[in-house]
Amino acid sequence: MLQSPTLRAALAFACLSAWLVLLFSGVTLGRAIYLLPVAAVVLFPWRWLRKPEVGPLADPLGDSLGDPLADDVGEHE
Repeated sequence: MLQSPTLRAALAFACLSAWLVLLFSGVTLGRAIYLLPVAAVVLFPWRWLRKPEVGPLADPLGDSLGDPLADDVGEHE
């Protein structure tokens, strides 16, 4: 049902936002209010945050274009 990472992230954000609104408005609902951040953590697409095996800068021929964040200052010949 919730296969889209964007949908899961949006639902997690909605749960977290609802928790903060209820918490700061003084609604406690006993201790049940703390189920909202738990639901947000469970819903968040954690597997989506993994580093991809093939980077976006990979060359189709298999040659790497290098690290765009590498510090090349002072390495010129």
